[in-house]
Parts: sequence; C-alpha cells; structure tokens
Amino acid sequence: MVKLPKVGGSTLGGVVRRIAAHSSLSGVKGAKWIQREPGVWAAHTPFRKLPVNNLTNAYLLLSAVRHPLQRALSQFYHFELSRSKIHKSLEEWHASKLETLHSVKDPEYRYLASQEMLDSLTMNATMRAAEVVHMYDFLVVTERMDESLLLLAHKLRLPWTEMLYLAAKVSTEQRSELLGSRTRPVVAHPPLL
Repeated sequence: MVKLPKVGGSTLGGVVRRIAAHSSLSGVKGAKWIQREPGVWAAHTPFRKLPVNNLTNAYLLLSAVRHPLQRALSQFYHFELSRSKIHKSLEEWHASKLETLHSVKDPEYRYLASQEMLDSLTMNATMRAAEVVHMYDFLVVTERMDESLLLLAHKLRLPWTEMLYLAAKVSTEQRSELLGSRTRPVVAHPPLL
C-alpha cells in the first residue's frame, strides 16, 4: 500500500494490516520493506522509492486519494495549527490558510507515480491521472472511505466485516474542548464541492 500523507492512510493502513494479519502475511508490524513473501507494506513512502521489482509474487497495489484542497487543509490543520508553537491572530491564521490553499501543487501524483512517469511529464494532467489510476489495482477515495472499503472487500472476496475501522486521526472541535488551552482556533472555510 502506498500511504500518502493526509488522505486517511493511517486508517486504510490499519485495515490493510489487519487483513494481512488474518491472512498470516509477513510485515504486519514492521516498518521495513517486505522481507518475506507474501507480505504487506503500508507506510509513508512514494511508489517510485519502493523496490516492487524485487518482488517475485504477484502483488496488489493500492492507495488512497483525496480532493487536493481537502488534503491541503488537513495538512494545514495538522502541521500548522495543531503542532505550531507560534501564536497568531485569527486574521494571521486566515492568511496562512489561504497561502496554503494557493500553494497546492500535485503531491498526490508525485507520490503515486512511478519514476518513469515522473521522468516523462509531457502529458497533460488528465492523461497523467489516468495513467496512475491504471497502474493501481485499487484506489480508495477518502471522501468515500466506507463505500471504497466495501468495494475493496468485494474485489478481494473478503467479508465486509474485515473492512470495519475506527478513523486513526480525526481533528474535531470536540477534541479541542478536551485539550483546552493547548489548541489553536479552527479557521472555518466554506465547503469545497
């Protein structure tokens, strides 16, 4: 599993590792590349850096994708707001968030693509996206996590109960009430869709 940052990868990784554990695959608890096949990999590493060519068995390549602006906002809230030691006014937080949104590039493509794809960036964005989608056996859509996991269960012929999960990292206003003064204000934004 290619685990991108801020796309629900920890949640999906938990599901994948649990399926692997129930199937007695290697690598369930490890952070190293697959040492013994069949095995599982679910960690933050771009596809181009994974030694998939060294695998001798067939493999299932999956990942998760998320609306780029939603991913950028999640990254902003996680790194800028929740971990920041800097005290800013609400207006400064608004400006930081807008700066983050204006700087959105193409990180998902660069994370999911092979080195060959990255070396030949002559295609337009639609063709590049189609090439990545074709490369993966399954892509979970973060905004449709439940439906995606049910489809994955169907594809893998697993009982849907294998797909039950608890979200690994969710930031909510209720959490900020629990943490008290250690939190930063949540900067509201309108729906993106």
